[in-house]
Amino acid sequence: MFSKLSGNITEQLIENGTIKPEDKDIYSYGVEQSFVILMNLVTTLVIGLCFGMIWQSIIYMIIYLPLRSFAGGYHAGTVLRCYIFGIILTIADLSINKLIPATDLVISIMTLLAGIIIFILAPVETANKPLDHTELSVYRKRTRIILLSDICIITILLAFDLNSIALCMGVALMVLSFMVVLGKMNQDAVTS
Repeated sequence: MFSKLSGNITEQLIENGTIKPEDKDIYSYGVEQSFVILMNLVTTLVIGLCFGMIWQSIIYMIIYLPLRSFAGGYHAGTVLRCYIFGIILTIADLSINKLIPATDLVISIMTLLAGIIIFILAPVETANKPLDHTELSVYRKRTRIILLSDICIITILLAFDLNSIALCMGVALMVLSFMVVLGKMNQDAVTS
């Protein structure tokens, strides 16, 4: 998607002496991934703006992205499919935030279910990102630390009647648990 632009930027960095020619592929990949991440962040904010839910879209990204990087889950085959899937997830997240009542019971049940799923199944590796035994252990630990921190924050928010923020966090965890389950199903289908 951004490969030509990243290639041009990397060539410019080589010409300027900023990077070594032998590091071209690494930097080109890094620049391309930076563009993809930036595009996803901007798109999420635009969707949040369209829904009139900017702060909810920011909370979604704050909760979803760090946990997703360690928990893994379903990955689309191409950057474009991943982008489209990300748009669908963002719209689903914000729509659920509008539809679900922000009661203590609903938020608690949703957070508990999502937490159990993520705690048990994550991390989920993919063909693109296989993990060795050490990486699995490290990713599992980091996933659980982030997850338990999020659950503690949700609990504190509920205690202070900040249910709208707790709901946003709980829904983000539910979306992530959905991705973890999809990834696990895909992983099981490939290995069987």
